[in-house]
Amino acid sequence: MSKMEYKETKPIAKKGKKFFGFFTIFIFVFLVVLFSFLFSPLLSVNYFDFLSTTKANSKTFHFVLTTAGQSEADAQSLAQDIYIRGGAGVVIQEDEIFYCILSAYKTKSEAENVVSSLDQDEYRLSIKEVNASLNISKSLTEKEKTLVNKSFDFLLDTVDNLYDLSTSLDSGNILKADANLTAKSIFLELSYLENEFQSLQSTKIKPMHLAVISALSLVEYLASEDAMNTTLLPYSAVVRRTFTRIIMLCEDINI
Repeated sequence: MSKMEYKETKPIAKKGKKFFGFFTIFIFVFLVVLFSFLFSPLLSVNYFDFLSTTKANSKTFHFVLTTAGQSEADAQSLAQDIYIRGGAGVVIQEDEIFYCILSAYKTKSEAENVVSSLDQDEYRLSIKEVNASLNISKSLTEKEKTLVNKSFDFLLDTVDNLYDLSTSLDSGNILKADANLTAKSIFLELSYLENEFQSLQSTKIKPMHLAVISALSLVEYLASEDAMNTTLLPYSAVVRRTFTRIIMLCEDINI
């Protein structure tokens, strides 16, 4: 939604009406503030919070899902089966229904191609659009804004890199050892970012800090020897699960 630019007009007042003009403006501002605080809880909207935030960046992804029903145990069992076959195998719940994510895709057309190529009798498939977005308060300092923007952009870049990595692993264009080195490099960069948050010690940017910590934990396992050498599932499945969960971390981060 685009913002309308508001420009205040300043009429020329006669000298005899100057005091009345200032008094009217004061009363108007007072009433605006009063009604904003009175009615914003009822509307679940804080007008001033809305004006004080700006969307720094956003990106849309598409999840291919299969319906798992109302049993969490059944959903987890299905997710494990999908994971072993090379899918993300991530369980989510919406309106008391559990779903399993097979994978995430950059475009809707990619997701649609996957859906059309899979056996619909085995999985009841659907596509869910997910928006990874960052809303930043204008009250942040320049250091805080810089770190938050840098971190969000790095998480999105990580998703892109891991997405390409999973595709290369599936096609045999890259060895697991080389993919693991890439994961180790990403882990190192995330560690540097986490150290920057620790140094800044700002509670205002905690949501972004928590997202970085969670991503760091996910990539740490991806970069481990256990993940690379397991014979129970394809390494590409671990990569796919990692970037899918990072996308979920980036959904509607408000700071």
